[in-house]
Amino acid sequence: MTPNPSRICCGNPVKSGKRADPGGSVVYAYWCESCGRKGSGSTPEMALVDFDAARSTALAPNKIAPNAPPRALRNPADLVACIADRGAEIAQIAAPFVKSDRPAFNAMVKKTTRYVMGLSGDNWNKVWATPEGRDSIIAAMEDAFQLGATLPDMGCMVPYGGIAEFIPDVEAYRFAVTTGASAPFESLEIEPIFANDKYHIGRKDGNFSIEFDSIMANRGEVIAIVVYGRHRSGQVRGEVYPVDRLIEKARVHSQSYRSYLQDVAAFESDRAEGKLKKAEGREYVEIEREYWDKEERKKKTYTKKAFRDELSNPYDGADRPEMLRKLAGKSFLAPYIKTRNSTAAIQELEETDDVSAMLDAAMDKAFDAMPADREPEYPPAAIAPEPVGAEPIPEAAPAPAKKPEPVAASRPTAAPPAAPEHEENDLF
Repeated sequence: MTPNPSRICCGNPVKSGKRADPGGSVVYAYWCESCGRKGSGSTPEMALVDFDAARSTALAPNKIAPNAPPRALRNPADLVACIADRGAEIAQIAAPFVKSDRPAFNAMVKKTTRYVMGLSGDNWNKVWATPEGRDSIIAAMEDAFQLGATLPDMGCMVPYGGIAEFIPDVEAYRFAVTTGASAPFESLEIEPIFANDKYHIGRKDGNFSIEFDSIMANRGEVIAIVVYGRHRSGQVRGEVYPVDRLIEKARVHSQSYRSYLQDVAAFESDRAEGKLKKAEGREYVEIEREYWDKEERKKKTYTKKAFRDELSNPYDGADRPEMLRKLAGKSFLAPYIKTRNSTAAIQELEETDDVSAMLDAAMDKAFDAMPADREPEYPPAAIAPEPVGAEPIPEAAPAPAKKPEPVAASRPTAAPPAAPEHEENDLF
């Protein structure tokens, strides 16, 4: 796979190569890793003619360059291709009991992808407008796949200040830990405790118990979340998570909450220094953020405009109980899901199953005729006329780029430190 500086598409040199088909004939190929545009032929010249005549195939899986890095996500029209490119990753992180049921696995990925593509409105436009927001969409979908959750059946995706957050239903957690041969629990409950509730919590002979003696019509504020369930050993296991403890976890593990705190800190810093800007009577601050460009494999920066009246705390308001339940569920179930996934990967999924290829074919078939929701934001650049030579396509895939560390605001602020890479990924 060789870049060709004389051939430009989507602002980058296109890739070229050649391979031998089963009959022994040589096929030359050119492709753009950003938009999926491709061309092939029996000679380099014919391949270039085919490439020049081709259109972007942003809705199709990357067939011509299967070892290429996942294509960048720029708008909803790119989502199918991005998910198809990540087939191997999804197959690795998805709940094993779902992977072992191929029709269920196909349905989960396709329905969730359709759901995300259909999300719209001003708040979602802000999510799609920044690299940070677009990355959060993929991260939220991966969170759902880890639980084996199909959206919107087992949860929803909500925008907070330009960041997408997956909010699972209790049923999603229950499904994740009570389904399959290696399920660790027989039953599971995740309940909020409110300030006006009358309750009793105890533990006897290793069995956790909670009893609500009285529940008022006006229950007051949420003060804790309790997670408990009957383990397959017969023991009832549970834990109580006070709100303060969960908020501290959110400062480390919740991207939307970290982003909110960083924006507030930057806003207050500029206010103190008299640097706030105004637009139509509204105060805002400009924040420079770093992100990892997956196509160019390097760090870049973009400027985010944050209005004070648009900053949204995901742990306040109507979604507060659900967001707190999500954190408590993750905290309690993480060790069980880790153990379950490691054993289920052997017990429930044959080593010969190619789940990645199966997902690729399923996505290709399901979305082959689906029109794009909107036009790509970055149309292919003009293509130079000179033909280019070709090099053999290597058998092995290039090493994937390292995922960047979570981004902090560029100015000194009181924002909390981002979590190390392994801490976020190790939640499940």
